[in-house]
Amino acid sequence: MKTKRKIVSLFTTFLLTTTSATINGATANHALACVAVANVREEPRHSAELGSQVTMGTPVEITADLGEWKQVTTPEGYKGYIISNSLQPVEEKEYDRWRTTDRLIVTAVDQTYIYDNDSTFDSRHRVSDLVNGCILEVITTTGRNGMTAVTTPDGRQGFVSTADTEALDSWAHQIFDAATMPDIALPLMGVTYLWGGTSTKGMDCSGLTKIAAFAGGIILQRNASQQVNAGEKLFSTLGKRPTQRQIDSLKKGDLLFFGNHGSSRINHVGIYIGNGRFIHSSGRVRINSLNEQLPFALLHATRLTPENTKKLRASNSQFYFK
Repeated sequence: MKTKRKIVSLFTTFLLTTTSATINGATANHALACVAVANVREEPRHSAELGSQVTMGTPVEITADLGEWKQVTTPEGYKGYIISNSLQPVEEKEYDRWRTTDRLIVTAVDQTYIYDNDSTFDSRHRVSDLVNGCILEVITTTGRNGMTAVTTPDGRQGFVSTADTEALDSWAHQIFDAATMPDIALPLMGVTYLWGGTSTKGMDCSGLTKIAAFAGGIILQRNASQQVNAGEKLFSTLGKRPTQRQIDSLKKGDLLFFGNHGSSRINHVGIYIGNGRFIHSSGRVRINSLNEQLPFALLHATRLTPENTKKLRASNSQFYFK
């Protein structure tokens, strides 16, 4: 689990901060991540703890401009700092246009790329790397070889495999099915655990569940202790080994929340995949069984449904749509 800790020098912030960025004199209260994965730090310095990440095209609110760093709020409400060269500030008229324009979201689990032409996949012609969840603006869908012409938030143009993407509007309005969450998590088997990671390049436990839910159009909050409140609570074990009846009641895609033995504090989360097994990020993305001896105790099991996730849908987020 990612536990949030933030120690910020209020004196420094007071001296350096304005509440927005500017573009040619125009106010920019929002920005789009312009790299495949932008790190969100707990403090405005490179050595600060990694708190979260946002993928290319993710809109953030700029709450303070510290020059080299921007203090931001992400669509799920996480607050932190992103280095300025990972963001493209957008003034409000442009942001309104972006929220209504034709966009694609990367749905491929494996890393993919933008190329500078639609006739080659040669690595020497790459414009940018992309990960699951990146958002790109469409230029035209008439590229050759199954490619779509796109532009990145910072204006770089190129071509991406159409098969690796989906129209953002249809993605956001899909009917959420928690049973598909393991389909996103399982191809990530073996990916290294990264504290604060929320991208397919590396993730912590709640980052994995966040990625899997986002693929279904749902924006989960950042930390496991927050995610437990998102769905319907199925049962609590008070730290005791779950009964076979409880295990049998679980469905594919249910979320399992864990804590230290003897403690009710949630510090880990996994996704149930069936037959008493769950997938989670612990050292690396791996599968374990509820029937084996684990270093943590199951505390709660919850279920995400189309009904209890309505408020979490990207289609209802003013960050993405006007």
